[in-house]
Amino acid sequence: MSKHIIIAQIGRPYGVRGWTHLRSFMSPEEQILEQKSCLLTLPSGKTHPCTIEHIKKHGTHFTAKIDLIPTREDVANWSNATLSIERSELPELAQGEFYLDDLIGLDVFDTSETRLGLVSELLNTGANDVLVITTADQKQSAIPYTPDVIQDIDLDAKRIQVDWELL
Repeated sequence: MSKHIIIAQIGRPYGVRGWTHLRSFMSPEEQILEQKSCLLTLPSGKTHPCTIEHIKKHGTHFTAKIDLIPTREDVANWSNATLSIERSELPELAQGEFYLDDLIGLDVFDTSETRLGLVSELLNTGANDVLVITTADQKQSAIPYTPDVIQDIDLDAKRIQVDWELL
């Protein structure tokens, strides 16, 4: 089974012909301009193959026309849905680089080597990314993905060292 990576989220309508605002999760975010075939996933989890027919930069964000969304009214049905592509379609990375999605499943330790939990999810808040950590007792905490908090990432050892204390 192939792994899909979320690259964007559908927002509010733009215009009257089924165009939508689109929030890119790619880095740099302009890479979204090169995407065509995607998998659209509703918040319910239902998926639909789709095609980005047109996409353009619009101020600080993007607008797009997606084949499954013919009218402005239809945009409401797809609002907050995500667009994803197969992992194999992402560009190759240089040695030592990784995609944020690679962090899911890694163990997280604080500076005193106490295990805080496992990265279960990543959130893009706009200001910075956030690692959602699930503890052994299934509680969740959020840790900012910022240089002052993330001390080390070792994909081979499947661990992240952070300068952070869970409350």
